[in-house]
Amino acid sequence: MIRFCLDYPVHDICTYAGYKGDFIVEITTSNISLPDILKTHAQSLGMETVIKEKREIQTHEIYCITPDESIYRLKEPSENDHRL
Repeated sequence: MIRFCLDYPVHDICTYAGYKGDFIVEITTSNISLPDILKTHAQSLGMETVIKEKREIQTHEIYCITPDESIYRLKEPSENDHRL
């Protein structure tokens, strides 16, 4: 996904690890037609996508999410887990 984005006018590309093991790529652009292009490509790779529009600064943030449960998970509380 990152290599694909480098051919387009993006301002920033960031990567994150989500708390449930998701891998997230955040792409920021001010090009109005680019979010749909990136969304289509990300979905063809099996990624979930979210587009966030920031009208006040005329930018779009595209979040591409890949679930990867093999990285780690939060421990589910057990019945024996006593918390104060």
